[in-house]
This record gives sequence, C-alpha cells and structure tokens, in this order.
Amino acid sequence: MKAGDLVRLVDDPDSEWFHQYKDRLFEVDDVFERHCRVRMLNVVNPRRYWFARKSNFRVVENENR
Repeated sequence: MKAGDLVRLVDDPDSEWFHQYKDRLFEVDDVFERHCRVRMLNVVNPRRYWFARKSNFRVVENENR
C-alpha cells in the first residue's frame, strides 16, 4: 500500500461501523507503520479523511473513480 493507491475495506474490518462503507472506494493519502490515512471518493465532503489500521483495507486494481 502506498499513497495514491485505490483501496476498499476488507471483508471483516476491525470496527463494526466500517461495514456500512464496504461498497465505497478510498484513495490512500499517507501510509505509516501500522496505519494509513485515506479519503473516501465520490462523496459530498472529499476533504474528510479516515485514520485507520492498514489491515482494514485492500488495494484494488482497475477501479473507476
């Protein structure tokens, strides 16, 4: 995972409330040792970022923004 990658939530994310966003596409903004900062794409507020464990996301290929 690196900045600029497109990601989706994994099938079993850490937090229960993440499940409501399973169909959303995110872009990685920054990556740290165990965490990452992502922003949800195609939303009203594109400046809203999440700071979460990297293990909650999987990199996707060939996704439309």
